[in-house]
Amino acid sequence: MISILIVLFMVTLIPAQGNVCKSDVDCGAGECCYIPSRFLVLSRRRAAVDAVGVPLEPLDFTHQNGTCEKYRILGETCYGLEKMNGHCGCSPGLYCKFYPLEVMTIQPVLFHPQPAAVSRRSMLPGHSQCEQINTA
Repeated sequence: MISILIVLFMVTLIPAQGNVCKSDVDCGAGECCYIPSRFLVLSRRRAAVDAVGVPLEPLDFTHQNGTCEKYRILGETCYGLEKMNGHCGCSPGLYCKFYPLEVMTIQPVLFHPQPAAVSRRSMLPGHSQCEQINTA
């Protein structure tokens, strides 16, 4: 009896995958169809396999399916690049707003840390969340 309960508990921990889709029409209300990016990352390993002459399966994207994914709601954490990568992102009428981390202006007298330099590759500290688009 305990083993059955453990199995049922473990099944509830597995995240449910959304419905298979080809477009947003195939998904329910509050969802969109996430189709993984069609851009390929080429690697040295693949180039080496091609040079040896091992036949590779042809890549066919004409029958690519996606997964239904829920839109993010007002106030929910979002990521600025998720829509560019095909994810749903914020619900229609919302946008992903970045809130930079506020810098403390008053510092203790004995502690003078060097200010963090933001380089081209580093990210500004802060968070993003879905906010209402102002039409006024």
